[in-house]
Amino acid sequence: MTNDKRSTIALWIFVGVVLGLPLLYWTIFYVAAQADVQLSKNVFGVLRCFGPTIAALAALAYVGGRGAWRPLWTSVIQWRVSGRLYAFALLTPLAVMLLALGVTYIVQPDVFSLGEFNPLKLVAILIILPFLDGPLGEEPGWRGYFLPALMRRHSAIVASLIVGLIWYLWHLPHYHVDGKDMSGDFLFKYLVFIFALSFMHTWLYKKTGGSVLINVLFHNMTNYVVLLSFTLFPALKGIALDNTVYFYSMLALGALAAGSLWIQNGVRGSSTD
Repeated sequence: MTNDKRSTIALWIFVGVVLGLPLLYWTIFYVAAQADVQLSKNVFGVLRCFGPTIAALAALAYVGGRGAWRPLWTSVIQWRVSGRLYAFALLTPLAVMLLALGVTYIVQPDVFSLGEFNPLKLVAILIILPFLDGPLGEEPGWRGYFLPALMRRHSAIVASLIVGLIWYLWHLPHYHVDGKDMSGDFLFKYLVFIFALSFMHTWLYKKTGGSVLINVLFHNMTNYVVLLSFTLFPALKGIALDNTVYFYSMLALGALAAGSLWIQNGVRGSSTD
């Protein structure tokens, strides 16, 4: 079998595993609900949070055995990149959230009553969030394996769209178990939002020469700033304006990232870096 064919099969292995695990997760909770059995999401957390990394390990093992995992782990700990890119990954989500809060405060200042919170707990959450809520479980899969494998065949734009679509589909069974709004309006907006994030992640990946660590940090901050804003100001959960400003600001950044990728490679080019 040629290496190209093995690589193609590996991509399908990744997609099959990464979408199969959340379906298994959903099935377990659906059956439990029908039987009126209460299950802890923490017990099945590995299926929820680490599915993309598990899928990447399975795909790489098919291509070259366990020895093929080494480049993946190297990319996860690749920390020698420009300080400006660290600043982008850590501060951009915070800046967007501050913009959303600022606009909301101008229009509805009455919702900015501080809730009860523990500053030390908030710092601890920032540190442990990558282990419990996706970044370390997802990014080795999405950006450590899937994105570079796709960019060997497609342009960065096309690869970002494919990663974004699978990333989106991966989330849906989890969100259904969580009881989130699964209306058509939410599903469309979330798809567009995921595409924007995917473009930004690809831009970071290419700018850092393949550092998954930077993508982990960026992913973590995009999750954390939402949690932080709702913890500090609980009344914001019912305010549409805050979500709207944050949503469109992130879309604008995603469009800029896509434009940069287009200029670098063009929609029909391919990239291996």
